[in-house]
Amino acid sequence: VVDAYQFLTTRFSLEYLCGVSRKRLTKDIIDLIFPTPLYRMLFSEGPGQDVLKRVKRMIIPASTKTFFFKLHS
Repeated sequence: VVDAYQFLTTRFSLEYLCGVSRKRLTKDIIDLIFPTPLYRMLFSEGPGQDVLKRVKRMIIPASTKTFFFKLHS
């Protein structure tokens, strides 16, 4: 418990920790520990550059889309 407290207080303020929901805190910790991969950051600049949105619009089998989304999520 002490280690978890130290881990959280070094990354977030006590004010934030007192008021945040557990679900939001979990998302923030995941974003902090696992940043966006570099290959996604290169293509995320500008409208229409989101790879997953482009795959959704492609005319390919649904199983291929499912595989792609599982691979990149």
